[in-house]
Amino acid sequence: MARPLLLFALLAVLPGTVSAQLTTYYPAKVWLKNGDRLTGEIEKPDWEKGTKRLLYRSSSDPEPQFLNTADINKVVLTEDKLERRYLSRSVQRLYLPDTIPVGDTLLYVQDTLLLQAVVEGTLGFYYHETSGGRPYYFLEKDEVFTQLVEHNYQRVGSGRRIRMKHDKWKEQLRTAMSDCRPARTKIDNINFADEAIKRLFVQYNECGGRKRLDYELEYKKMTLRPGVLAGSAFTRISTRDRIFRDVGTGGFTPRIGGSLLILPFRGDGRSGFLIEALYAPFRTTDDFDNFEADVDYLQLNLGVRNSGIATVFGSIFAGFSISREIGSPVRLNLTERVLQPTQIGLFGGFSVSGEKVEVSLCYELDDIGLFSPNAPFFYVSSLSLMAGYRF
Repeated sequence: MARPLLLFALLAVLPGTVSAQLTTYYPAKVWLKNGDRLTGEIEKPDWEKGTKRLLYRSSSDPEPQFLNTADINKVVLTEDKLERRYLSRSVQRLYLPDTIPVGDTLLYVQDTLLLQAVVEGTLGFYYHETSGGRPYYFLEKDEVFTQLVEHNYQRVGSGRRIRMKHDKWKEQLRTAMSDCRPARTKIDNINFADEAIKRLFVQYNECGGRKRLDYELEYKKMTLRPGVLAGSAFTRISTRDRIFRDVGTGGFTPRIGGSLLILPFRGDGRSGFLIEALYAPFRTTDDFDNFEADVDYLQLNLGVRNSGIATVFGSIFAGFSISREIGSPVRLNLTERVLQPTQIGLFGGFSVSGEKVEVSLCYELDDIGLFSPNAPFFYVSSLSLMAGYRF
């Protein structure tokens, strides 16, 4: 019993420790409002965590420090050879409660926001997102930032109004793009989607005359990130009436293999499809029911991974596995129906990761066939702790 309890105690403190060590930094240049220019590395702004300050470390001093957004003028970072640009500006943004007093005047508040550049040029297009997930879009001309308005207010109940979608942003774009007929004529035929608006701004800045296109946000194409994995698993066979008892009757086994993370177009750099090939032996001894198993498997895991679901753990993943027996198995007081030569299972877990290193905890039901009413009265499961390195 002591060894599993020690494992779970380690897992209780692991996420916070690893996440502190595995912060991902990107090469960056930072221009401050006092005129200073910094060169070093910066943590990519995370809308969900908030952007009132950014974690930065200089080329000469590896100790990270926080930079307040209000003190920043501009940030240019490089992510997978793609440039990301951010500005810090004091702007008027809409105050959008669910209900407001009767009146046609929109409510604005002055706020300093970190704005990500989507298009820069004669007419700029910028994006900001609150930690609660509310997006704000701004057009910029001659350093004047104007929020694109997607809402109006309609009367409901007794003297109150509720926020509703509407198309005032189209009027704003028609005014801003009045000197480019090809772009202006497309405004009525598009929906408010960032990619469609982006193409419209690009077209305007390439419309001719003295207009110019300085920057366009490029999204990462689908990329493949191979890696290696090594760790240990606690493997266990239990009768169905004792699945939550006698945890210590399993066995610890090594695990090693390779991993491939497929990152889709416009992904966040960590979420995607997961493929793993593992050497996954299964060892367990149960003195209470007097059975023993020593079976080697080659296991293929196919699943999906999503980052940002849990801010502490970083990523969650889930999928199904296919295992094939190799070598000479040992089954004492067990039949092949309990540990079959070919098994199909389910797995799920969480991981914390940096740019290269990753630590994950995974729970597996190794054979879903044992859930059948006609199957033997057993469950087969594994709990693995793995460390990985991605190239």
